[in-house]
Amino acid sequence: MNTRTQKYVAEIIGTFILVFFGCGTAMVTGANVVATSLAFGISIIVAAYTVGKISGAHLNPAVSFAMLVDGKMKMDEFIGYVVSQVIGAFAATGLHAILVWCGMLGKIYDYEKGKTITADSLSDTAFGANGFGDMNFFGALLVEIVLTFVFVLVIISVTESKDEGTKKHAPIFIGVALTFVHLLG
Repeated sequence: MNTRTQKYVAEIIGTFILVFFGCGTAMVTGANVVATSLAFGISIIVAAYTVGKISGAHLNPAVSFAMLVDGKMKMDEFIGYVVSQVIGAFAATGLHAILVWCGMLGKIYDYEKGKTITADSLSDTAFGANGFGDMNFFGALLVEIVLTFVFVLVIISVTESKDEGTKKHAPIFIGVALTFVHLLG
């Protein structure tokens, strides 16, 4: 049985992997949809196989919240997981900032401005933030709710499956689901 500290450290590491590679790919590809979607999907597979046996590899507050609602964790553990996930995400983002500042991530192409940019002239689009597209806030919120629901439903379905093969390969199914969610989202 893993201690809470081990679980929280695992969540920090797993979330770091997910955010570092997923968002890092968005940064260096100018938020190319296919590359970014694949990076997030593959990153969650890697993270889940790396830390899943320790913490369950929630790596996302929405997943932890689903586990809380499903009775698989208590409120204090949920809070610890969310804090750990935020720490992991901030650590990955901090490393991105350092790598951009040092010029180690290479040149970043800002599609909005139509030019290669440096650390001194970064805009939000250089980090993959592309707004709501043609949707208003409520349309974007609805899409986010539906995609998160489908993603969490896949997670719960494969991790609670009675079929041992499905459970064993759950990280792959979850990674494919996250790829699809990102392709549409």
